[in-house]
Amino acid sequence: MITSPEKTIRLFIAVNPGEAVCNELTRVQQKLERALCGANLKIKWVAPDAMHLTLAFLGNVPAVRVEEISRELEGAVCRIPAFESALAMPGFFGSPRSPHVVWAGVENKNAFEELQGAVSTAMSLLGFEITGQKFHPHFTLGRVKFCHDSRALYAALEKAQLKPQPFQVASTELMQSTLRPEGAEHTALKSRSLCTASESSL
Repeated sequence: MITSPEKTIRLFIAVNPGEAVCNELTRVQQKLERALCGANLKIKWVAPDAMHLTLAFLGNVPAVRVEEISRELEGAVCRIPAFESALAMPGFFGSPRSPHVVWAGVENKNAFEELQGAVSTAMSLLGFEITGQKFHPHFTLGRVKFCHDSRALYAALEKAQLKPQPFQVASTELMQSTLRPEGAEHTALKSRSLCTASESSL
């Protein structure tokens, strides 16, 4: 199939969790939703199949650049050792009076920062501007639409009892995000592996 050079697609690079991680994140979402029932706030929860840990958001990109980006991504992550992590306690972004994103944290942040740094450098060489605040590795649980009862959110997060579900970070994915009325639909276009123990010993 010939791709039109004018066609653009919305791209980002992420770590996708396994089924066990998604199940635990979904369980915590449901626990939070029940705890917040009746509170004066509204949260749009992320669907299980859309959960991921973003390393770099590229924005709208010509579709013909997918292979170029994929090659650069492979070169960036193939020297980064695969590593272990686990889910950590949830929190939120935004001010105490105006939270806007509810998230679940991760352990081994230094390894995620190294990986994200390599990805950002590689994408910068291709002309992408990876901007934003200091990288904070996390899985987004939900986006706060309005919150007039932040104390209820604080209390729910403190009682969330998220289990430290372990997972391995062995690859990164180049993802396409298609915006739809019901929410963004994510599709993995390319997967690029990190360095395994057997490869690093060669």
